[in-house]
Amino acid sequence: MVESSPAIGGICLDVDNPSARRLVGSAFAISAKVVLTAFHCIGDRDSKSVKCERVNIWFRNRFLPATVIDHIPDLDVAILELEKDLPEDLAPIKLIRDVPPRASFASPGWPRDRPFGDHHVTISGEIVDPKSQIFESAPALQLYCWQAATLSLHGYSGAPVLTGDADPVAVGLIRWNPPQDEAPDLAVGGTLYATPVSEILQRSEHLQSLGDRLSHDPLNGYCISHSKKDFPVARWIGSVLRDEGLGIRVRGEYISAGMNYIPPLEEAHEKYPDTLLVLSPSTLKCDSPSHRMEISWMRSGEIPGKIIPVRIESAKMPDFVFDIEPIDLRGYNSEHEIRAALIEGLAMNPQTPLPAPRFPVDRLINEKPTTLSRSRRPGVTLRDNRLIEGGA
Repeated sequence: MVESSPAIGGICLDVDNPSARRLVGSAFAISAKVVLTAFHCIGDRDSKSVKCERVNIWFRNRFLPATVIDHIPDLDVAILELEKDLPEDLAPIKLIRDVPPRASFASPGWPRDRPFGDHHVTISGEIVDPKSQIFESAPALQLYCWQAATLSLHGYSGAPVLTGDADPVAVGLIRWNPPQDEAPDLAVGGTLYATPVSEILQRSEHLQSLGDRLSHDPLNGYCISHSKKDFPVARWIGSVLRDEGLGIRVRGEYISAGMNYIPPLEEAHEKYPDTLLVLSPSTLKCDSPSHRMEISWMRSGEIPGKIIPVRIESAKMPDFVFDIEPIDLRGYNSEHEIRAALIEGLAMNPQTPLPAPRFPVDRLINEKPTTLSRSRRPGVTLRDNRLIEGGA
């Protein structure tokens, strides 16, 4: 079996005489055919038009030609299609929508001033703000990069923002850094911005046509509802459950003041129907419009899945969960004990299964006979080997 390396390449605009010494940006493959890069590497920011329809991409030790098939100038994203499938020794990068705040990241790319011309160089740092905005309110990941204050980042545009150690996944695409006045090649305060993968998947019609094959978000997970006061506790609960392989949407992590909160709130509860309600004296104070909306959905039964109270302080049970036994995190002496109580409590509350898919009559009726296979949705195994069954 051929050992594969991540398919992270560099963009060369010279189609006829490409050279690894003349790369203008970075790129990464997300399937055998599809590659992402920064729009400004192949297009004009002002006119928002594509300058180079066809490019060469330097992958490891060879060039692969590709054609621009889609572009989103305001997100600074271009989608390219390789003329041939990736070779076996190159592996596509997995995408994920969920961005853990304060997570470490690595970004392999092709800077102009790299020490070895034929090899990429990796920068690293921390995701400071997963819901930042730049320019004309374009959504962005704000990153702190350890190397950005002393290393020119020219050439990193289009590189992936990778999180995770054992099996890294891309949560963003590098697009811009604010330049220092006296040294324009360097970033102000080590600050770097990237376009979130979630926005790319939402905006690109071509990627939408590929369905869920590109996204590697966990199938199983929870939304976490909380008051402002309880946000630190909600984030800790979220981090524990992410460590267990679950997808998590903590409202305070993806909704900020002044934004239109309804679409992301609806998307979160559609993705993960079951909700953990952090229960304390401040639970029903509804200290933000999004908190008020979420509580109203719970009262009216509009939350699609289960509501599971997680008690962190003594408080009156809300009427809409009065008959539900809460997961009680009070009275323990260590983080290890509280973590175990949380996981045990969830293991006793199997998740709401996904609704049965509608039969696609328009796709299957009158088609030629074929062999159909049945599959089971995977469960999520917790560290204590208990199983949470069901779907997202």
